[in-house]
Amino acid sequence: MKALFLIAPLLLLTSSIASSEEPSISPPTAKEYCRNRHEINPHWLDQSHDYLTRKLCEPVFWFDSFFGEHIADDERNVGSFVRVRNELRWDEKDQLKFRLRVHADIKVPNATRKLRLLLTDIDPMRGDDPRDDLIAKSDTKEKFRLGLRYNVLDKKQSKFSISGGLHFRNPLEPFIRGRYRYIRPLSKQTQTRFTSTVFWEKEDGFGISARLDWEHLFTPKTMIRLWGDARISEITKNTELGSGASIFHQLSTKKALSYDFHVRGNTQENHVDETRLGIRYRQNFYRPWLFYEIEPEIRWKRDEDTLIQERIWGLILRLEIQFERF
Repeated sequence: MKALFLIAPLLLLTSSIASSEEPSISPPTAKEYCRNRHEINPHWLDQSHDYLTRKLCEPVFWFDSFFGEHIADDERNVGSFVRVRNELRWDEKDQLKFRLRVHADIKVPNATRKLRLLLTDIDPMRGDDPRDDLIAKSDTKEKFRLGLRYNVLDKKQSKFSISGGLHFRNPLEPFIRGRYRYIRPLSKQTQTRFTSTVFWEKEDGFGISARLDWEHLFTPKTMIRLWGDARISEITKNTELGSGASIFHQLSTKKALSYDFHVRGNTQENHVDETRLGIRYRQNFYRPWLFYEIEPEIRWKRDEDTLIQERIWGLILRLEIQFERF
C-alpha cells in the first residue's frame, strides 16, 4: 500500500513535466460529433433549437470522451476506436489486484458505416460507467463480449441499434439486444438522456433495462450528471436498481476531475448491496493517446454472511492507451 502512495506523486510530477513540453490538445471529436448529421429546417425556431443543442452537446461530449465514458464510446461512428486500460487496484479487503481491460469499436471493412464490430468487457445494461463492475456482485461480473452492432437509426437526438454476439464464458453464451437512446435538451445548460435495452441472453433469458440521465452545465468547465437505472430479466425475476451522481470539472485541456457517488441494490432482498464514493483525477500526458488516472475510493459493501455493511478503503491507478482513426 505504501508503494502505491509513493507512485502517485511520481506520476503527478512526470505528467506535469510532460504537459509542459507538449502543446495543449483539445479533443477533436466534440465539434465533429455535434455537427448536424441531417438537414436542418431553415425556420428560425429550428435554427435556434439546433444552436442550443450544439452548444450543450459539445462540453458534455468533451467530458465523456476525455474520461473514456461508455456514453461517448457508444456515440462514435467514424473510423475505429480501441482503448486498452491497465488497472492496478488496492483495497483493504482484496489487497492488490491487476486487471487489463479492452474496449474496441471497429468499423467493418467494405461494409456500410452503420455496421460495427465490438469487443468489450463493459456491460451497457448496467449503466454507462466502465467502473461499474467495481460495485457489482462477483457473480454478475462481465467477461469479454464479441459481437456486431448495426445502427438502424443514428441521429443527434435519437439512436436505435441492434447487436448480437457471444459472451466469452465457459461455455460460450450467445446474446442479442436492441437499444434505443433519446436525448432531449431542456435549456442551453440542461438535457435529459433516456436509454432502454431489450435483450435475450442464455443465462438471464429475456429482459429489459432502462436508464435516465439528467445533465446540467454549471459552467462550460463544470458538469453534473444524475442518473438512475433498473434491470429485470426472465430468470432473476427481481429488479436490480442503481442510482448515482457525478460532477466533472475541467482543470485544463489535459486535466480533469470527477467526483462520483453510486448506490446499488435489488427489490428481491430489499436492501442496498453497495455504496461507493470516489474522486478520479485524469490527465493526458506525453502523447495525445496516453492517459493516467488516480482514484481513491471508499465503499460500504454488505457482507453476505453477517449482513453488515463493511467499510472498505481503496486506491486505483490506471494507465490508458487509445488507438483511433484507422
